[in-house]
Amino acid sequence: MKSTSLLSALSGTALLLSSAFSSAAPLAPNGYIEPLIGTSPFSFGSLIDTTTGSFSVRDVQNSNAIVATGSVTSEVWRAGDNTLTFTWQVVNDISSSASIHALRLGGFGDETFDVGYIDDSNAPGEVPAMTAYRFDGFSAGSFNFQFNEYNEEFEPILGIGSGETSALVFADTDYVDYEQSYRSDLSSGQFQLGDFGANFAPVPSPVPLPAAAWLFVSALGGLVAAKKRAAAR
Repeated sequence: MKSTSLLSALSGTALLLSSAFSSAAPLAPNGYIEPLIGTSPFSFGSLIDTTTGSFSVRDVQNSNAIVATGSVTSEVWRAGDNTLTFTWQVVNDISSSASIHALRLGGFGDETFDVGYIDDSNAPGEVPAMTAYRFDGFSAGSFNFQFNEYNEEFEPILGIGSGETSALVFADTDYVDYEQSYRSDLSSGQFQLGDFGANFAPVPSPVPLPAAAWLFVSALGGLVAAKKRAAAR
C-alpha cells in the first residue's frame, strides 16, 4: 500500500529496515491470509497513544465460568506521511486454563490496509498470528487475527497458552484520524468470549471532491443565489 512513502519518511530511524513491509499483506473486505508471515522489526513512526485493558474469557456453555484472564495493549503510531498504524499485543495469564485463539477487532471502515506481525526473537511475544480474516458487507470494518491452528479433526490446537504473550500484530492504514473504540474482543473457542475494553480504531476521513466537482458545486451555489435575488425583486 503506502510502503514507499512510509519508508522514505522514516529512512533515518535506527529500527527501520529496507524490507520492513516485505511480509505485510493487504487485507481487503472478505479477505483471508494464510499463512500470515512475520516481518522484521521496524519503526511504525511516533507513538501517539496507548492503552492496556484486562480481559476475562468466559465459557458461555459452562455457567459463564472464567477460563482465561490477561491483558491486551493497544497502541497508535503516526508515520512521517501522517498515516496511522495500530498495534496490539496479548498476554494470557499463567493462571488461565484456556488458550487465546483469536483477537477480534472492529471499526476499521471498508478501506484495504496491510496486516502482519513482528517476528523478533529479542522481543517478548513468542506466539505468532497464523492467519488474518476480514468480514464483508456491513461487517467489512471487522477482522480477526487467529493464533491457533486446527488438527485433522478440526479441533483447535496451539494458540496463546497460559503464561504466553502474542507477537506484536499490526494494521498499517492510510487513515489519519482515530478514536477510542470498544468494538473488540478475544476468543478461546466458539463459546468462550472475552472483552478487553478500550481499544483504538480509525475515523474514516470524508472523501474530498475533485477540483472540477468543487467548481461545479460553487457555480451551482452562485446560480441558486442569483435566482433568489431575482425572485426577491
